[in-house]
Amino acid sequence: MSEQAQAVDGRAAALAAFDAARDRFLAAFAQAPDEALPFVPAGEEYALGVLPMHMQDPMRHYLAVFDMARAGNFGHHDRLSQAENLGLSHQLFPPREILHPSRQPQI
Repeated sequence: MSEQAQAVDGRAAALAAFDAARDRFLAAFAQAPDEALPFVPAGEEYALGVLPMHMQDPMRHYLAVFDMARAGNFGHHDRLSQAENLGLSHQLFPPREILHPSRQPQI
């Protein structure tokens, strides 16, 4: 089997595992009584009823960022202009220097 075919199989298996985990989570969540949804466990910030939305927000954010990067052909993106258009504070989107890959910090 070629490396490309293995990668496709691995991707399909990962997506199937993710879908199965999502289905198990949704099935368990559906069994929770409505009265339990506003409950906030000790030490937590979110009520049980908002967990699905809280989990989706970062994924939607990163997908939106990816879509913007792809739309800009992965070039420079002016977040400040977008923040102004959305009525967001410049403090939320501080300007950053875009470093050439050779100048990126090594992790």
